[in-house]
Amino acid sequence: MTAPGKIEICPCCAGRPSVRLTTRAEIAIWNTEAPARLRALQARLRTEMWRRHGVPPPRVVLAVAQRQKRGADHRHNIALARTADQLQRVRLYVALWRELHCEYGLGFIDDPEKVGKNGLTRVFEDGRRAGGYLSSYLGGGQLERLLAASDRGWRALWVSPVLLQRTGFTMGRRKWLRQAWHIARGTWGVGPYGALISRLPSWWHDDSHRSWVCSTSGWDGVPGSLSGGE
Repeated sequence: MTAPGKIEICPCCAGRPSVRLTTRAEIAIWNTEAPARLRALQARLRTEMWRRHGVPPPRVVLAVAQRQKRGADHRHNIALARTADQLQRVRLYVALWRELHCEYGLGFIDDPEKVGKNGLTRVFEDGRRAGGYLSSYLGGGQLERLLAASDRGWRALWVSPVLLQRTGFTMGRRKWLRQAWHIARGTWGVGPYGALISRLPSWWHDDSHRSWVCSTSGWDGVPGSLSGGE
């Protein structure tokens, strides 16, 4: 999903964009408005898909934001397409997006079934390929530039709560692992944890939670045991 450009006529639908980005200032404003614009279009697409075809929109499980060289933000979504029905929903979504996007000030959307220069489509049979595809937008300094931007609207990375629950790797547990890193190295209470130096976090006192932290991080559970920098 892209930002609109400078063009007066959209090449994918021959419509006149309601928003044209010609300056850096306009791009910065669009970046902050992008989530609201997308929510509005998503609501319209949901209504159109149910009304015209009797089906829900694709189920997105992961999204990564990317900042273009011109300063405008892209958004890459991973949607389920494991069955013929799910793939058809993606096709309908893309077709309706191209019909309606100009009205909502959004740009082009790629067709995931289009064969690229590498001879492959973006319909990934293996989830690891999807992960590899998205990771390219988190490297090379792109993630750092996006996070440092004051005009960023989209999250750099969004993971479906349902997917997080299935893996057991929630945002809360990510915090546990950061805390465990400090406890393992004897730096608990330093920096952001300040006043907590006299007590350990709540997961430490739950055997199952502490076991998960240790097995996931590869730590033996002994405070300060990795203080040598291992």
